[in-house]
Amino acid sequence: MNGKILGTSKNTECRIDSIAQSWSVISLAGDSDKTNMALESLEKFLVNRDVRYY
Repeated sequence: MNGKILGTSKNTECRIDSIAQSWSVISLAGDSDKTNMALESLEKFLVNRDVRYY
């Protein structure tokens, strides 16, 4: 371990964990406002539209 902190708001990567966002939507356990917020966060932090896989 090199002492680098992972998963903080200061990092450009690992800012959120998609498991929490995914389960709130899949399970229908979250209210609609929080579900929408989870999906918006997922889109903002985890989706890179510039990357194309062929």
